[in-house]
Amino acid sequence: MHSSSLTTSAPGKLFLFGEYGVLAGGWSIVAAADRRVLAHRQAEASGYEVVGAQMDDAGVLPREVLAELDAHGHSQYQLAQLSADVRSVFDDVTGEKLGLGSSAASTVALTAACMLDSSDEPIDERIAPKTRAAIFEHAFRAHRSLQGGRGSGADIASSTFGGVIAYRLVEPVAPFSACEVPQDIAADVTTDDAQVSSALSFPDDLRIEALWLESPARSTSFVRCCEEALQEAPSPTQRALCRTSAIAEEALEAFARGRTAEIVELAATADEALTKLGEQIGAPIVIDAHRALRKPARAASIAVKPSGAGGGDFSLAFGPVDAAWESFLQNLPPGVRHIPLELGAQGVRREPRR
Repeated sequence: MHSSSLTTSAPGKLFLFGEYGVLAGGWSIVAAADRRVLAHRQAEASGYEVVGAQMDDAGVLPREVLAELDAHGHSQYQLAQLSADVRSVFDDVTGEKLGLGSSAASTVALTAACMLDSSDEPIDERIAPKTRAAIFEHAFRAHRSLQGGRGSGADIASSTFGGVIAYRLVEPVAPFSACEVPQDIAADVTTDDAQVSSALSFPDDLRIEALWLESPARSTSFVRCCEEALQEAPSPTQRALCRTSAIAEEALEAFARGRTAEIVELAATADEALTKLGEQIGAPIVIDAHRALRKPARAASIAVKPSGAGGGDFSLAFGPVDAAWESFLQNLPPGVRHIPLELGAQGVRREPRR
């Protein structure tokens, strides 16, 4: 018989395409990143702890998880039996939190720690698809409650399913109106809230690198800017939002056909769309450090775009593997740092016993 202790982990994420439009029910493309949050469940109630971060309200997130699970008959554990380790989602150099969706990864890891049986087998495949989908649904609702109803849940999906996924909400987040979406994109997971397709993969000759702009942004403030702009100028704001998802839909086709050159071109197009959206909503989605990347990127046959909310978190560089990567990465402008990340990491999983 196994003990009741269990360690799980869930990856962070980076948006590739479809930022903002995902709030209006459009498609997005999200990649799991290999910085993992650990969650631990133990038999003894020794008190909840977060390793790697100082938080005045550290118990808020796990309480949301436990409340969600309790509401659906999964209340086997207490807060004092849980802990989390978030060290991997903080920058080793500055100590700042990286924009990798740490709260979502924490939510997924803690949800899995409370739902899964203990096992000596740390194999990802031991989490059955039905169980994985249930982890997603519970984590989605817990995180949505934590965010006060805001947020798309794409980060929750990425942390749960891993890899590279296409993701959309079934209904847009209020007060957003729905974008028009194609009906021919097959989803292998559909819940009351979202659709997920996990059939994507990177073309062999595509390279994507993460560039840290060293100015962490709060995505909720950018979402508020969108909400305010929708009230003041609904039509142009809606068009600018949905444009990001229209580009994501084109990128889905390019991924499916393995068209690297097209993906790189679409990254440049998405950069323009996010710039225009920022101007429309009055938010610094694109900052000077990102603008400084454009010229050297073009010279190296590389395209750059903000990832996620933008505003100083991560930008992504897209290019063929034979682009002038070494020169580009060794000569980044001030305020930009290359952080090597493996994209397409495994989703939530059990970790081996120590």
